[in-house]
Amino acid sequence: MGENDFNDVTKKIKNENFDSVHIQYHSGAYYSSETLDKLLSDLQKLNIKIILELHAVRSDTFDLTKSCKNLSLADKIIVHNKNDQVYMSKKLNNVVFIPLGEKLFYPRAKFKVKKDLGLSEYYPIIGTHGLFNKNKNIPTGY
Repeated sequence: MGENDFNDVTKKIKNENFDSVHIQYHSGAYYSSETLDKLLSDLQKLNIKIILELHAVRSDTFDLTKSCKNLSLADKIIVHNKNDQVYMSKKLNNVVFIPLGEKLFYPRAKFKVKKDLGLSEYYPIIGTHGLFNKNKNIPTGY
């Protein structure tokens, strides 16, 4: 977190003879697009297979396709939004769409589940894995 470079990580990858790396990138959360750009370049120079997973491609304040010039160095770029795939594929040929998984929960009596979990006195109860924001396939109306 807050890395300005990944020199130590790159050195470890080289010394341990890695053949591939999977990078998860969420804009602004951990490191800059410039840092990602350098990491992609450094890994490509080591002949490392790069799988890049993007959790956001663009918004009102950024556009990763424009700010990260080395995206084409990744062997595959995984996006979770079909619109992101369409947008990025106009400039890149390594983008694949893999929707976020959705776990189906069968209807159960809420009061019984709350009782079984010892949560009868609590309201509301919200559970999530990862960020709790729009475009995460979180059903509404509960």
